[in-house]
Amino acid sequence: NMQRNNNNTITAKPEYVLKRANDLINTAYGNNADREKKLALDQLHNVISNKRKGNWTKIHEDLMKRHIELCVDLKDHRLVKDGLHQYRNLCQNIEPISLEIVINHLIDLSEKRATEARNKADKVTLAAAAKVADLDQEESPESILLSSMTDEGSKHRTDIEVVVPWLKFLWEIYRAILELLHKNSKYDKLYHKTCEKAFKFCEEYKRNIEFRRLSEMLRLHLFNLQKLTITTNKANKVVFEWTSEVIDLHLHTRLIQLEVATVLELWNEAFRIVEDIYSIITASKKSPKAKVMAAYYEKLTRIFWVSENYLFHAYAWFKYYCLMTESRKDVKPEDRLYYATNVLLSALIIPNIKEVDLSTTTISSEIDDLVIEKNQQMAMLLDFQSNPTRSNLLADIISRNIYKE
Repeated sequence: NMQRNNNNTITAKPEYVLKRANDLINTAYGNNADREKKLALDQLHNVISNKRKGNWTKIHEDLMKRHIELCVDLKDHRLVKDGLHQYRNLCQNIEPISLEIVINHLIDLSEKRATEARNKADKVTLAAAAKVADLDQEESPESILLSSMTDEGSKHRTDIEVVVPWLKFLWEIYRAILELLHKNSKYDKLYHKTCEKAFKFCEEYKRNIEFRRLSEMLRLHLFNLQKLTITTNKANKVVFEWTSEVIDLHLHTRLIQLEVATVLELWNEAFRIVEDIYSIITASKKSPKAKVMAAYYEKLTRIFWVSENYLFHAYAWFKYYCLMTESRKDVKPEDRLYYATNVLLSALIIPNIKEVDLSTTTISSEIDDLVIEKNQQMAMLLDFQSNPTRSNLLADIISRNIYKE
């Protein structure tokens, strides 16, 4: 069961270590359970992190799955993060699909445990868990003391102690996976699937701070990818290329991100996501598919309506109408009527510019200049007119005979 490596040290074969770890897990009961599991995990981790672990075999995947199961049991996000990095280096050139299998196993297990914890807790506990401002920070002694100063404080305290650690663990798992995959094009689909899961987590558990951090992380990943497009390897080939498939994946992810920002009412973050979308579109040599852009403007109609920006709400409807009627030949007459009606009504409800108060002309003109500048910046990002106004939009509607629909 032993093999000798080049520097004459002896290491156990992976299958032997896995069997030994399983024996430890099977006898892990009572007070010593966590200690036995930790011992088993350390042995598995030693194999994964050994520099002389040899070439990838199927037994390594089985071993890594067990490693992950123990990490989840013990909520050890640091060891699972390191294990994933080591395993990626082991399998990505021989059997890249194995890393995907292992990561999906990790996500499934982590989400299942978080859901179980949530289902056991009552609504009061979940509301309290949502008030834990930052999952990266430990609770203060004061908050612990205050939470137990009620008749039912100890019960809620216990429930919160069950729910919050699983939320923290799940959050760390999403982050670790995204950091691991973001520069590797082999795992593009898995990366974007994980983004969607992380967005859903932020929405479901009302994690505003984590959503902002997630958005910043994705923004940095996007910046790194843009740098790679001008980087060449030894063969003088571009390291990363914005293919139409890559563009579609990134835009689809950003549309979901935009939707969640709207649900969480994070309007500044939504504006920054629009900037990200613009940078993705401009990075492409080809225009994104009309279907994708139509979905984008359809989402913008809702965002601008809720945020009471009626000018851009109307322009978003206008762009949506143009995309739907110009790119599709199968638009039903009733759908065309619906789109046109929304364009016209949304344009008509844009408030007229108020009369300027002569006593505050200077201040008003400065404010107007800022509004115009902000509108022009937003118009550029959204591919609207350079000077979007109610009268300009109505002129476009008339010139296109939309009002006759």
